[in-house]
Amino acid sequence: MYFSKICGKDRNKVGLLLSLQRIFIKIKKNSLELKTKNLMKMASVLAWGAVMPAQMNAQESDGNWSLNAGLDVLSGYWWRGLHSADLSVAPNVSFDYEKEDWALSFGVWGTKSLSGDDYKEIDLFAEASWRNFTLSLSDYYDCSDFFPYNLGHSLDVGLSYTISEKFPLTLSWYSIVLGTTYEDVTDVPSYLELSYPFSISVVDFNATVGFVPMESYYYATEKAEFNQLGLSAGHEFELGSFTVPVAVQYNYNPALDDHFCGVSVGCYFSTGL
Repeated sequence: MYFSKICGKDRNKVGLLLSLQRIFIKIKKNSLELKTKNLMKMASVLAWGAVMPAQMNAQESDGNWSLNAGLDVLSGYWWRGLHSADLSVAPNVSFDYEKEDWALSFGVWGTKSLSGDDYKEIDLFAEASWRNFTLSLSDYYDCSDFFPYNLGHSLDVGLSYTISEKFPLTLSWYSIVLGTTYEDVTDVPSYLELSYPFSISVVDFNATVGFVPMESYYYATEKAEFNQLGLSAGHEFELGSFTVPVAVQYNYNPALDDHFCGVSVGCYFSTGL
């Protein structure tokens, strides 16, 4: 009897110990599961924090489109050594895209003389830039009778290279490959230009030197000649959402011994798309 009582008490103690052990194991298991869940939550937060900047950078690197429109009033229209018109207006609109080292631009530019010569021109253009290089394609449409012969449409291809931002000397080569046949003579006029922009105080300058490497009806040269020596000075004023560029320029064509001094005032607006 005594032995049985002792064994009963021991069995009760053993049962109590087993129950306490089960409770401890359950508490330990729950604690481990809670820690695991917390670690998973922390890992998710850290992963999200690592992914978000990458997503933001990816969005920022998608590039930006913009719409640019403007109107210039010119005391005279001078282009590549040629004085094409006197007092004129020149509206233009373009769509532009920028992404890291790339840039695209395409649009339309036109000019209408307000003087008696009645010169009119409408140009379509597209440009693609990568780092220091720019490739351009333009359709020049002379829709007037200003010249002795109507040029109609002329397709111009150009390639430009800028040395660097610190030394922004730009070398450009342009060739008009279509639309310059006159009196059964096919002219493929080419034009080489060096330009260098610089600033003094708040005034922006641009110096240009142009050269025609061969005889050309289009540029009115009889041989390889310099036909453009120019310097412009201007400043852009900000008026609310508008930009107002004001500039003066002097140009000289040694091949034709032609001088030109002009003033231009513009108004431009730009908005993101």
